[in-house]
Amino acid sequence: MVEMTQLLNVTQAGYSDIGQIRKENEDFLVSYQSPNNDFVFTVVADGMGGYTGGAVASMIAANTVSERLQAGLPQVSPSSSVGIVEQMKQHLEYAIRQSNQQVMDYKITRPELAGMGTTLVIAIIFGQHLLVANVGDSRAYLYAGWKLQQISKDHSIIQELIDSGVMTAEMARNDSQRNQLTQAVGVADDFLINFAQFSLEGPGLLLLCSDGLTEYLDLSSIEAELARGLPASQSCHRLIEAANHLGGKDNITVAIVEYGGY
Repeated sequence: MVEMTQLLNVTQAGYSDIGQIRKENEDFLVSYQSPNNDFVFTVVADGMGGYTGGAVASMIAANTVSERLQAGLPQVSPSSSVGIVEQMKQHLEYAIRQSNQQVMDYKITRPELAGMGTTLVIAIIFGQHLLVANVGDSRAYLYAGWKLQQISKDHSIIQELIDSGVMTAEMARNDSQRNQLTQAVGVADDFLINFAQFSLEGPGLLLLCSDGLTEYLDLSSIEAELARGLPASQSCHRLIEAANHLGGKDNITVAIVEYGGY
């Protein structure tokens, strides 16, 4: 098993809500915390495809990532010549690509589900390290020092327009292309994964969510809610309630991990 500095006072909470319009919840959430509290991860998947396809894709992908992360952990060694963060990144990439294969394989004999796929955002905390990966537009945010920052990067047409300077983030909020993805899990054999890594210092929290939340709440609105300092479970519920109050046209999933005695 990985021998890493123990994380003290880690608290996780997460909820997934069907919203006000959808007849099915196509989001899926998985969280894990090791018995000795040195390895914590959260996975949020937002399925697409309709006819139960989205719900199936998100469930398969999230569960596969969770299973592969836990099963492969003993091979991650602090004594290796390769740094532990790089090992964990390779381990996470393998888990994500396995999840893609599992979704692709599931569709082979089910032509009615040919259009299904899912986003993924995963955050792993091990020792004092944070590793984040995403495919699609489900997001991860880090809240520390009373400031909230997005630490994932959307795979979307809108993000490409922002990166090229054609559009600002504010303009993007109301653009008709804002939900059009450029990458997803379970759609093609080859796809891109965004990674980000951080060294955690002092108390803070991590928030993962599907776009059912960010469709309605911008960075400043989420930051204002987290600044209340409420318990993680209460903050999750309040954020979901706010998105539902503003329309709730999509499923809404919110997960919060408090670390360092936040």
